[in-house]
Amino acid sequence: MLPVKANPPGKPNTAAVWVQQHRQPYIATDIEQEMDFDEQPELVEQGMKSQINIPLIAKGKALGSLNLTSVRKSAFDEDTVKRLQPIADQLALALDSQRLFEDVSRAIREWETTFNSASDGIILVSKEHRITRANSTAAAMLGGEVKDLMGRRCHEVVHKTS
Repeated sequence: MLPVKANPPGKPNTAAVWVQQHRQPYIATDIEQEMDFDEQPELVEQGMKSQINIPLIAKGKALGSLNLTSVRKSAFDEDTVKRLQPIADQLALALDSQRLFEDVSRAIREWETTFNSASDGIILVSKEHRITRANSTAAAMLGGEVKDLMGRRCHEVVHKTS
């Protein structure tokens, strides 16, 4: 039987993908009768009778879906969507924050790799003229190790003055 709510070619034909694509909830009150998606025969085999899938959208971007099933027919309806939507919204914000954190962490790692592998000596100095960061090239140029430079006044290290 061909699913009624088929997803675009190349995408898994699941309710989770469908709700992300269409940005609207999917409710199956009787999975066995509806059989819209590829996962539903397995859900029926596991004793599930109804399902609901709600898209997780943050900042206009679909990030996933909140998926629930029940052993009862008609366990979910539009009121269920209204009750679950705030939870889905919070999950979407949490996923977006996690993604942002991962992006920032990756950018920091890339920056550190570039900083540490530069063939030029690089020293970062605070407003108080203390060395807050130095790469190994700078340390070698100044005749020491990075750990020996940290926290010292720049003029003491670079110009050898106190």
